Amino acid sequence: PVTRVVASPQNFCSKQKELIEGMGAAFVSRNIAGRCSTAYGRLQYVCHALALLKRHSGAFPYQFEGPDIWRHITNRIRGNRAMECLTEYLGRVSYETGFDLPGVECFELLHAAMLQGSNAGPAAAAAPVSMWCMWSFTNVLYWQLQDVHHPESPILVACMPDEHTETYSSDDVKSKMAMKGEIFNFIIRTASEFATRQTTAVDPSRIVQATLASFTKSRFNGIWYRTDFDVDNQPAFTDRTKKFYLHYRAGEGRWVLDDVIEPTGVVYSVGSTRTGKPPKGSLKSATEIGLTKDSSPLELLQKCVWSSAASWDIDRRINVTLKTGVMSPHAHGG
Repeated sequence: PVTRVVASPQNFCSKQKELIEGMGAAFVSRNIAGRCSTAYGRLQYVCHALALLKRHSGAFPYQFEGPDIWRHITNRIRGNRAMECLTEYLGRVSYETGFDLPGVECFELLHAAMLQGSNAGPAAAAAPVSMWCMWSFTNVLYWQLQDVHHPESPILVACMPDEHTETYSSDDVKSKMAMKGEIFNFIIRTASEFATRQTTAVDPSRIVQATLASFTKSRFNGIWYRTDFDVDNQPAFTDRTKKFYLHYRAGEGRWVLDDVIEPTGVVYSVGSTRTGKPPKGSLKSATEIGLTKDSSPLELLQKCVWSSAASWDIDRRINVTLKTGVMSPHAHGG
């Protein structure tokens, strides 16, 4: 009889003992991100980071050191005695704890991130997963995240909230988290391109532009092109001048239009939410325009009512048409 083993969430190993038995000597690497590490530690570190990115809707906190148990392990296995320390630790204490993410969750987080990085379509999502690619992706992502979170990393410093300045506020923290989340998403795309098999397939269902009509301010009408980055795990768009952005604010549950991308604050124009009171001056509730608490952000974009502090778009339904497919690389040049 022939038994075919296919990589899947159900048979993906994330526990220390399983990985040691399956990987043998390859379980320990002497030089990934400049230190000795284990497959178990790298996997849990990366998957905890991906879970945190998902939990914060595409934003990422300034400080991240992985699960607490991983901090203890890395402190134990640094230096020339890395292998000896690791062997001693493995023989004495099991570091499988409540901090572990199960294999099913690790597989799904990694697979989703790999697909996100490659912009692959539904066919790629249904295709068999290569364990070689998944582990290569994990190792590259681990290396890059370690670099970003080095105490002297300029990226980490740039994402540090200004605690000791007059501008420090919860808005500043949210803004820096959003900035770091976009950096993390860029790292994911880089790791996917570097560590996985590349194909020319493009997701035909991927949204590439939005066409806006009926804005009182005519400069906002017309084609808005999707940016190279997403905001709060949703597509973001910019006009031909690249001076204005249409993006989703997960913290507020609404779409906004402004000349900067911030998680909070005053904007040029703001859309209504799925539920709750309509915008100031509007006569239509979310229910009246066909929205529910389960409406997706993209459905919200196409149905919401817009308003502004300047009162020039109150109670106005903006016509939004989303286009999918492949966008010309020169589309922004016009």
